[in-house]
Amino acid sequence: RTQLTSEITNSVKLKHQTELQAEKTKNLRMGEELKKTNSALIKTQESLIKAQKPIDQGSPELDGEVQEVVLENYLSKRFLSDVFTPVPKGKPGADTIQEIMDKNISCGKVLWESKTVTNFSEKWVEKLLDDMSVNNIGFGVLATEILPKKMKEKFEFRENKKIIICKFDETLDVVSEMVRQLAVTVNKARNQGTKNLDK
Repeated sequence: RTQLTSEITNSVKLKHQTELQAEKTKNLRMGEELKKTNSALIKTQESLIKAQKPIDQGSPELDGEVQEVVLENYLSKRFLSDVFTPVPKGKPGADTIQEIMDKNISCGKVLWESKTVTNFSEKWVEKLLDDMSVNNIGFGVLATEILPKKMKEKFEFRENKKIIICKFDETLDVVSEMVRQLAVTVNKARNQGTKNLDK
């Protein structure tokens, strides 16, 4: 009976040890698979972060193109009667030409330039002035994310009031309206002067 008990006990122990070993092996395999999965997940996450960087940083050219479109859409929705002409790539002339129309009469043109870069450059003002001259346009607006350090307000006149530099934000509401009113007023005064000369 003792031998039988001993055999049964050994058998149970053996079975228990076999099950335990099988469980350990299973856990070990699961652990390795988990490590592989984690490793794959980490690699995927790293790849996503790398891929996201260029998107976040963006290329200045692409950012500029996006801002051009944003600016043109904003202006054309705000002033439905005006005519907007995007300046073709590679041609001098900033981003967009706005022809201000008042009761179907052209009151003049405004050359719009937008900038997204992180440092303001005075060369932009010179370039806008040159582009205005090439396109025979008397007024220009430079809308930029970063303003010159000396500027205290969100917009200022430059070059004998031929150019306005302004912040590319809600300031555009004020500046675009002001520029438009100025063009309409100047055109009316000019026409009035011509009529007086004709008399």
